[in-house]
Amino acid sequence: MDVAVQRPIIVTASVKDKSIRVWNYLTGHCEYCKVILEEKDHNNEKEMEILAVAIHPNGYYIAISDVEMIRFFHLCYKELRYYNNDQIGNEPNKANCTMMKFSNGGHLLAAVSERHVHLIRSYSRETIKTIYTPHSSEIISLYFHPNDNFLYTAGYDGVIVQYNLFDF
Repeated sequence: MDVAVQRPIIVTASVKDKSIRVWNYLTGHCEYCKVILEEKDHNNEKEMEILAVAIHPNGYYIAISDVEMIRFFHLCYKELRYYNNDQIGNEPNKANCTMMKFSNGGHLLAAVSERHVHLIRSYSRETIKTIYTPHSSEIISLYFHPNDNFLYTAGYDGVIVQYNLFDF
């Protein structure tokens, strides 16, 4: 689940029915519901196994992680449009990202895969840095400082780590 800052919407991902839902938190209504299909070959389609979802602060872009890669979508009126048709920023080490968060300015996307944090430019989908964290267990929270100078991670081990995004 993630909240857009500039629009009154929340995006949720359901593991049970494999759907993405966009909710208007002012009215309490679901504005959009979609089961995302991924094409395996020309004859068969199968549902994505959604692991994490993040919405851009402006509310018009959504990043969805599955077991293979991170996919980017435009959130148009009553429609999700897939716009990442290439493999930029989707090396094999970014599979199984279980948590994602856009920076406050929206220019960065942090994605957690096991104990790695991948920093991706959200508009070009270029990987800036992959950080191996010192956590001894799973990362449970990501937080960007309000001015986007720092990224914080918290783990089940009780450790909170601060990363300077200018010199890492």
